[in-house]
Amino acid sequence: TPGSGDGIAANIEFAFPGTLRQTVLDAGRNAETPDPWQVDQLVWAVLDVLHAGRSNDRLGPLRTLPAGATWYGRARRLADLFDRYAVRRPGLVQQWRDGNDVDALGRHLGDHDSWQPHLWRLVRERIGQPSPVERLPGLLDGLRTGTLALDLPDRLAVFGVTTLPNGAPFVELAQAIAAQRDVHIFLLDPSPTTASRVRTATLAAPDFSPLRTDDHSDDGVHHPLLRSWGRPYRERAMLLADAESRGVPEPRSIETAQPTGGSPSLLACIQSDLRSDAAPAGDFDLDPDDRSIQFHSCHGQARQVEVLRDAILHLLADDPTLREEDIVVLCPSIEQFAP
Repeated sequence: TPGSGDGIAANIEFAFPGTLRQTVLDAGRNAETPDPWQVDQLVWAVLDVLHAGRSNDRLGPLRTLPAGATWYGRARRLADLFDRYAVRRPGLVQQWRDGNDVDALGRHLGDHDSWQPHLWRLVRERIGQPSPVERLPGLLDGLRTGTLALDLPDRLAVFGVTTLPNGAPFVELAQAIAAQRDVHIFLLDPSPTTASRVRTATLAAPDFSPLRTDDHSDDGVHHPLLRSWGRPYRERAMLLADAESRGVPEPRSIETAQPTGGSPSLLACIQSDLRSDAAPAGDFDLDPDDRSIQFHSCHGQARQVEVLRDAILHLLADDPTLREEDIVVLCPSIEQFAP
């Protein structure tokens, strides 16, 4: 851009946030040996345990295979399940490692569910190496003290996310990496007013509980969309406030310029209400030509896609400055609509 002094951006790797955790785990082991706790390796250990445990009463429903299913398919699903537990429920896996058959809330599992921790311990014995949950605390300590070297650039940025990936464990991971690297987390904030209110309430509470049964953050929310759709966003604000009480810097707001001039559209009015957490006043005077929000009622997926195509073509025809790269299509079930 003339006069702006633009430089060159090169060698930027766009990775998922989970790459950070895996990089830390890889730093503490021999890179030439496959990690037996990676899903592609873990599935074979699970499969061996399933084959050897067909007479093990404690494995319950895993001893038989439904019609049409395969042992490999079952092992793959269980390996994915254990991998998700390790990432999202590390405390649960630690309890299983210590021999406690409990759920994520610490409640004792009944006989019909106890096959999960029993199977995990059999797989742990079959692999014979500490799981990522067992290794990660020591690795994070190594990051904090500077004794663990990381194959990462000097500057890291987590950009454009609404929720914290994996919740509180990600905050602890990022804080440990920040002892050696310049870490920036850029979070989308649909309502700074709501975030500030939730943060203040969390910091003032005597004890922070991560359980959704104890979450009353919607009590002070005024806009109905923020109440019904904003739980993940409010949970993020609570997790950040709890981390702030343990030394994580307070989030800073990056203000963006709001559109000015002319009568506001319906979309702009809703966006303004969301930012300020103001309940709809019900007095908006809709311009007959306002098409900032449209609803189309269609029967069937194919018809929905046809109408979407027509709507996009109309937009392109009506606005010569609009181009295809300016349009994004969001779909909650992309695997169903993609064909």
